[in-house]
Amino acid sequence: MQSIIDRPEYRTKSPVLAFQPDTMTSTAIMAMSEKNDGAIVVVDAADCPIGIVTERDLLRRLLAKSLDPKTTPLADIMTRDLKVAHGSDEVPVWVRQMSNERFRHVPVVNAEGRLLNIMSQGDFVSYK
Repeated sequence: MQSIIDRPEYRTKSPVLAFQPDTMTSTAIMAMSEKNDGAIVVVDAADCPIGIVTERDLLRRLLAKSLDPKTTPLADIMTRDLKVAHGSDEVPVWVRQMSNERFRHVPVVNAEGRLLNIMSQGDFVSYK
């Protein structure tokens, strides 16, 4: 079985967009737009993931509630029930879990829980 770190997409990805929970949503939106990323990871002071904000979160938790992105911190709209993977995890396990639980992004952490990367369903599309 192939592990996450064996995927060519893992090795060639741009650095993960990561922000502190008190960052204003407008800052994250600008970064997502500039980098064409569908998600950002919210990290604590030790660079450990504590949440994620996706395009879906922006739609449902910000826009649908008419919140102002310039005054709304990421902590107010992030998904807190965060799943994280490790580089040695097997790809099929995550493909199945992401499909069954209907989420599209999974942060990848090291043994200490610090953010290393993020993988999307699209990164796994070519897996057979």
